[in-house]
Amino acid sequence: MGKKIAKSTSRYPLVVKLPPQATITTAAKMMAEHNVGAVMIMEGDSLLGIFTERDLVNRVAAKGHNLDKVHLSEVMTPNPIVLQIGDKVAQALQLMTSHQIRHLPLVENDEIVGMLSVRDLLAEIIDDLRRDIDTKDALIFGEFYGMAANKNAAA
Repeated sequence: MGKKIAKSTSRYPLVVKLPPQATITTAAKMMAEHNVGAVMIMEGDSLLGIFTERDLVNRVAAKGHNLDKVHLSEVMTPNPIVLQIGDKVAQALQLMTSHQIRHLPLVENDEIVGMLSVRDLLAEIIDDLRRDIDTKDALIFGEFYGMAANKNAAA
């Protein structure tokens, strides 16, 4: 798994950002509207934190917070771990596993360019495995394996 992370690794190109003074209701509505599991909390170009579905459950709902009165700065995960474009997929998986997280902001030249989810990484791994199997099948059986059977079936 020496594959490197590119902008295209994140299957959802929109970066959903909110300021720290936004409410939990605003974040939840935005997450639902854009079908994402996390939003980045930013002030200008500075990444202050991340607010995820898990934060919503553990830091908000479980504690009975008022969704319209609590600001994201109070319940976000501050100073999130980030990945750089060019980091390896294996490194991203290791970070997600060891820190029990499912989303990592993606950075290029100190600019936020995406959000990488565990689903994005799973899709990359599945694509790699499919290509690997196809390559091995071609080596073992030859490029035209199964073609004769298809011709006979058509006749």
